[in-house]
Amino acid sequence: MKKQLFIAAAVAMLVSCPCRARSSERQNRITTEICKLENDADRAVIAHDRGFLTALFADEYQHANFFGSVADKNAEVDFFASADFTLKSATIANCTVHVYQDVAVATGVNIWTEASYKGRSLSGSYRFTRVYVRRKGRWQIVASHASKIMPA
Repeated sequence: MKKQLFIAAAVAMLVSCPCRARSSERQNRITTEICKLENDADRAVIAHDRGFLTALFADEYQHANFFGSVADKNAEVDFFASADFTLKSATIANCTVHVYQDVAVATGVNIWTEASYKGRSLSGSYRFTRVYVRRKGRWQIVASHASKIMPA
């Protein structure tokens, strides 16, 4: 009987544990922070803000784009900061974040309007995955992938 009472008390403690609430609050806070970073990154791309992008991408950053190419941090910053790249507006949809200690994985859809590079249209919707790592109190992207969503 004592064993059953102990087990019931232990289960009750786990179910009502404030650590779950703290964990959920942390998840919600980080999700908000990462999704805001996604929107801030779009604004930086539109503005060709080299400084913001350089700080956002970690030194070891790698991006696999929808052409099948891989770009490092310098190539990615150069691409978005280039006058050859234009983007009128961008919207993040379905931003979802999963947090694992100091790592966060963001997924969603980035919708680009009037986007082009050297005259080639890049407008459209892109499904993305980005891996963030928290370092020195801020989040940086270490890896990302984007695939263009083709019309049905």
